[in-house]
Parts: sequence; C-alpha cells; structure tokens
Amino acid sequence: MRNDLALRTLLPLRACVSFLKLLSRHERFCPSCYRDNESVDRPKYNRLLWAIQYVEACPLHNVLLETVPKVHKRQAYTFWLPGVSRIDGTSLSNKKTRKANQWQIRSAHLIVELLDDMHRCPEKFSDLNRTSEFIRHAANTLFDGNLARLEKYFDNKNIPKNHCNSRSPLSLPLLVKMAERCGCKISDVVLGNNPKLRRTLENANAGAVVIHRRSGVRSFKTSDALLAELEKLDKLGLLINLSQTCRLLDVNVSCLQLLAPAFATMLVQRGRDLRRTEKLARQERGFNEYWKYFQELLAEGIKPTRSKVADRIFQRTGVKRSFVYSKFHTRALRLAGIVDGKT
Repeated sequence: MRNDLALRTLLPLRACVSFLKLLSRHERFCPSCYRDNESVDRPKYNRLLWAIQYVEACPLHNVLLETVPKVHKRQAYTFWLPGVSRIDGTSLSNKKTRKANQWQIRSAHLIVELLDDMHRCPEKFSDLNRTSEFIRHAANTLFDGNLARLEKYFDNKNIPKNHCNSRSPLSLPLLVKMAERCGCKISDVVLGNNPKLRRTLENANAGAVVIHRRSGVRSFKTSDALLAELEKLDKLGLLINLSQTCRLLDVNVSCLQLLAPAFATMLVQRGRDLRRTEKLARQERGFNEYWKYFQELLAEGIKPTRSKVADRIFQRTGVKRSFVYSKFHTRALRLAGIVDGKT
C-alpha cells in the first residue's frame, strides 16, 4: 500500500535526463557499504546510486565500485541475497577496495545531490526540462553571451546551439560535466535555475578530445593526449583491463588500440593475469567456505558427506554448486585425515 515507490527509481528524472547511458549494464557494489551493514547487524542491500552507469565511486568511502562476479553457467537458483557471491556464497564485503580519484568522487557527489533533490521535490522534475535556459544563463554569466566560447569550455559543440531550441534531455555524463565546470548542482542545470556560477576549469586542451554527437563517446585526436590520460590514470592504479579502461575514458576500443597499441596490449595481458589470479582466489575462498561447514558437521557429530555439506551451505547462503564440491570434498577429507570414511 505504498505510493512512493517511484522515488526508489529514476522515473522522476525521465523528463529532464536522457535514458541513454543512464543505467549500468553490470551490477555493482561498494564493499565498504556492505561492511557497514554487517557491522550494525543490518541486512545488506543495494543502493540506487550503484545502478547509474556514470557513477564509478562510493561518495561515502571514496572507493571505486566493484562489479558483482557473474556466474557463467546458468544454474537454477532458488534465491539470492544482496552482498552474497553467487559463485561461492561468500560475503562481497570481503572484496578488496580501490581508492577513487577526485573527479570520480566529485561526480558521485553531484549525482547524489541530484537524487536528494529529486526525492525532496519530485514534482519539480516530473514534466520540466529547462536546460536551455541554464545554457543561456551560463553563456551570459561566464562568457558575456558568447556561445562559441561556452562550446569550447564544455568540450562539445552540439550542446549550446542545438539545445537552446530543443526540449530533449541531455545525457547524465554531459549534465555532470556542465555542473562541474560551472560550479553548481545538476538540478540547477535541468531546472533552469539562475545560481551564481564560476569557471572551475580553464580548458586549455579542449581541442584534444571530441565527443561524437550521436553516440556520445569521446575520441582523442592525438596519441599524445590519450597517452597522457592513460599514464595519469595508471599511476593512480585505476586501469584494470582494456574494456574497463575504455569505459573509464569513455572511448571506443578501436580508438585506444589505434592511438596507443602498446598500452592496449599491456592492458589485455593485465586483464588476463587478473582474471587468472581472481579465479584462483575464488577457488580458495570457495574451499574455505566448504571447509568451514565440513568442520561444523564434524563438531556436531554428523558424518560430513558431500551432499550434507552442500545442503548446509545452501541452507546458510542460498548457493549450491554440487559440481565443484567433489574437489573440495576430496581436499577436506585429506585435511581432516579421513580415509574411506574413517579417521
């Protein structure tokens, strides 16, 4: 009997934020948020902020969001719980965190402010899109009405000219950039407010990056500009593999492979090494989970057969992967010193 369920979604923003590149294709989470839930004995739950594609960091803990590991083979799960790995049933709060950079944190804060404003006053966002009014205000305030200079400042020639005569909503990444570079909130941009603006960035390299009108994907004109961006992010430890790097820079794979082939090859190899390391770590975590319930049955005086251990794991976590338990069971028997069912 609740009538505010729409506020738990992004539906109130449908009139002023484009659906393009809005929701993430991958389920993501913040390990620190899950740990906070566990520390106060609260059930773990997923935040609305994690579903937004452009959000890469948790604004509370200043760490990067992690992707929920996928199960590559289809299995008939009875249920699954937020914060529990569907691969081995372990808690996702144990995932190692990685520090986010200042831009990722600032972007997350801007989007959080937008969600807060939407929650407090949903009626303001329901049927209005006044971005064109804000663009005129920004041009008058920052560049004495010169739209050409505003185009260069926003790194996008299509925003001011086309949107001044259109009511179509802009994508969230462009709205974040406009709010960041004007020193205001995203709600000021989409509602056409007239706040006090300031230039937060003197864009000296505006011509180094182009944003395509239809796809919204960036491309670098020179390899030097791309390499400088890659080296800066690599020093911060933010580059994991090729596909993640392309999403982080918002560029096509072909652009990165063409302008920085050596870097692209290195990222492909880094991704392979990371996947191999994560696979071994998952196997070890899975066995540790199996070994815990194996010992639990032993302590209760119950013969720890593979099926009984699997049932105990399913009872506690909702995950059952009998096809991998045979290897775990053999190893557990060896560790427990059990041969042919006898100690």
